[in-house]
This record gives sequence, C-alpha cells and structure tokens, in this order.
Amino acid sequence: MERRMLIALAQHPEGLTKAQIRLHADYADSGPVSRTFARLNAEGWTESDRELLRITKRGLQKLGPFEPLPTGAKLLEYLLGPRSK
Repeated sequence: MERRMLIALAQHPEGLTKAQIRLHADYADSGPVSRTFARLNAEGWTESDRELLRITKRGLQKLGPFEPLPTGAKLLEYLLGPRSK
C-alpha cells in the first residue's frame, strides 16, 4: 500500500489530495489506508500543506526505482478492470 501511494505521489510532484492518492493507488477509505497515510508522514516520506500531500526526497529514496501507474484512459481501465480492488 505504501509503495503504490508513493508511486502516485512521485508521478505528481505538485501534490495530490488523499482522495486522489486513494484513487490512483486503487484503495478505498479505510482504517489501514488512514494508518498508511500516518506512517508516510511519520517516516518523513511525505509532507503536507493540509490539503495536498507531496513526496519528499526521503520518500523518493524509500521508493527507489518504480514502474509508473497508468494515466489517462489506461488509468481508468486499470481502476475498473478485473484486478481493481
């Protein structure tokens, strides 16, 4: 879960809301998701201005190499396809 959220943030350095991160990472709002957001912050992997979360240099180091999540129509297919949560 952490990795998918960090990938979404790495692809959007301008920042995303928690709702947008959940959408890109394909997770519904839940206790485990809330705990993951708290861990990302506590570990210094993200920073926030109350509205948007951004990945930090430390978060990029933690993430390391990654395969980008799909965008545009491919993201929609990814989110609605058989592998979607």
